[in-house]
Amino acid sequence: MIWTLISAIAAAAASVTAAVVTAVTARKVGRWQLEAAVTVAEKRAAQERELWRAQSRRQTYGRFLAVASEAREELWTLWHLLRRGDADLAKVEERFAAARALIYSVQRAAADVNMEGPVSLRGPLAQTEEDLGFFFAGLRALHRHQVVGDDEVRGALELCAVQRVEVRLSITAFAEAASAVLHGPVSEQGQDRVEERPAAAEADLAWLAGQMARILGIAPERVDLSASPVELGFDSILYVEFAQAVRARYGITPKATWMFNALSLSEIALRLTLAQRSVRSELAEG
Repeated sequence: MIWTLISAIAAAAASVTAAVVTAVTARKVGRWQLEAAVTVAEKRAAQERELWRAQSRRQTYGRFLAVASEAREELWTLWHLLRRGDADLAKVEERFAAARALIYSVQRAAADVNMEGPVSLRGPLAQTEEDLGFFFAGLRALHRHQVVGDDEVRGALELCAVQRVEVRLSITAFAEAASAVLHGPVSEQGQDRVEERPAAAEADLAWLAGQMARILGIAPERVDLSASPVELGFDSILYVEFAQAVRARYGITPKATWMFNALSLSEIALRLTLAQRSVRSELAEG
């Protein structure tokens, strides 16, 4: 009788224990399932936020590039109109008003890009804004000289021809930087390039390297085309001598920003190549 009672009590205790273990295990499994579900939800939310950010950036960068390209086209149209020298004044002023409105649109779009980030875009962004503004100001100066009929017209034409090159390069540089943010660095094979980048003529690279060696008084083999003039020891005093040499060879005055804005010698040679082509093709027709 006693053993029967003990057995019954043991069986009841085992049943209760099993029930407790089952309940605890179920609770733990439920908690683990809940934690796993929360983790999955958090990862999905993070992915959706990244997708939304990428889409937002893509739209913001696209708007800036669209309005910057539109401003460039309007300035080019105005440039060709002024080159003729006999354009209707009312039409010219209408074009200036349209260009000014687009410049303001570029500034607003740039503010949106600055808010989206990242910091790596600020340099190309500011350069694009600046070059478009300088092109507009140069065209204004050209128009004033044409109206007055003074001797500064030729110089103003040259400056505008050079600035046209600057605008093209700065917009391309921003597009490449924006693409790198969205998709990573561009492919070396050029398959993912935003736009085919022009190359400096070999003759211009060789000439620039020789001039740097001569002006700086260093051996030609020490001229690194991937370095900036400042890194090689270039300063504002030497710029005058360099500008004279460029003027004698290319018929243009090089911008000081080429030499002091951390551009490499290869990039400067590219600007010399394109600027000379622009001056020759545009002004020879004028």
